[in-house]
Amino acid sequence: MKHILTTLVLLMFVSTNIVAKDMKVEALTTLKSDLETYKTATMKGDVDTLMGFIYPTIFTVSPKEQMTKMFKEMYASGKMPKISKMSFGKINEIQKFDKGHFTTVVYNMDMDMTLGELKPEMKSQMLEMLKTQMGPKSKVSLDDKTNTFHIEKESELIAIKEGKESWKFIEKTQVDSLVQAKLLPAQIIEKLK
Repeated sequence: MKHILTTLVLLMFVSTNIVAKDMKVEALTTLKSDLETYKTATMKGDVDTLMGFIYPTIFTVSPKEQMTKMFKEMYASGKMPKISKMSFGKINEIQKFDKGHFTTVVYNMDMDMTLGELKPEMKSQMLEMLKTQMGPKSKVSLDDKTNTFHIEKESELIAIKEGKESWKFIEKTQVDSLVQAKLLPAQIIEKLK
């Protein structure tokens, strides 16, 4: 009897571990698929698809319709940077929280931003501003002849999956402002510290 009970407990433990591993494998598979869709939409400037990948609490600050309109207008006017390369690197361990799963994903992006005629002092100010905005893991250069700023950026996304929804993404650099606005689940904030 004791042997049967030990065997049952062992089987329950093993099956629980197998189910947990299967859930993580499924989460990783859907994450990779959603990242590819996100990348394609980013490269094409497909605003409607991109809006589907934004973590929904962001829309409490700026309504989805308003953000969609603004981005579409920026793309139409040519004011959005042209992204020539986007690749995903390290996907950190997927962790559970009460509403689902989350992780962080490192990515690299190359983009060009061409501006109209600029005075020399404006060019240098813009160059310094972009270097600051893009962060320490970025390279920003300027082609004086075409007034094109070339940016090579390494950054991180926070990826969050709640229930059956697709993965949603937030730039990790936005975390401080999101924490202040209480737009991220407390469990995720705690684990990101």
